[in-house]
Amino acid sequence: MSESDPQSQEQLVVVLPDGSELEVDAGSTVEDCAYEIGPGLGRDTVAGKLDGELVAKEAPVYDGVDLEIVTDQSEEYLRVMRHSASHCLAQAVERHYDDVDLAIGPPTDDGFYYDFDNLDIDEEDLAALEDEIEAIIEDDYEIEREDVSIEEAEDRLADEQYKLELLEEFADENEEVSFYKQGEWEDPVSYTHL
Repeated sequence: MSESDPQSQEQLVVVLPDGSELEVDAGSTVEDCAYEIGPGLGRDTVAGKLDGELVAKEAPVYDGVDLEIVTDQSEEYLRVMRHSASHCLAQAVERHYDDVDLAIGPPTDDGFYYDFDNLDIDEEDLAALEDEIEAIIEDDYEIEREDVSIEEAEDRLADEQYKLELLEEFADENEEVSFYKQGEWEDPVSYTHL
């Protein structure tokens, strides 16, 4: 098919780790590709790697990309879990402390952290936070992703000075930002913020 043929633009090819190629619909995500490979892999997908870069399972694939599916058996799984753990920590802190300001909470090679401002905490407070984190995990919230315009993100983050600063940097290169929500808590995250 020629490039001007509409059908040629409706499909794209991704390259799997064994060198085989998978043809998928344009607009497919990492998770969609996993389901194309098999329903079990689709259900087990927690993230993906596009040309070696760790991304959310909702990230779109593109023609010719090297795709690797990340499951709980993958080396990268720990990084994904640490990212989720940082979100649980931030959610617990916001439940217990009014007016706390959140900055960033990335995974690291040794664990994860979250930067907070306007937070006065003592060692005696840690047990209550641990209990809250465990409750959040037990609630097993469905993690929902929503893509919004930069303008809408600015409105949603109007009271979060540090998140707004990060959004300004992100907005220079992007037209949309993804919010990830678990229960009442949400956080703006780019596709490659894992």
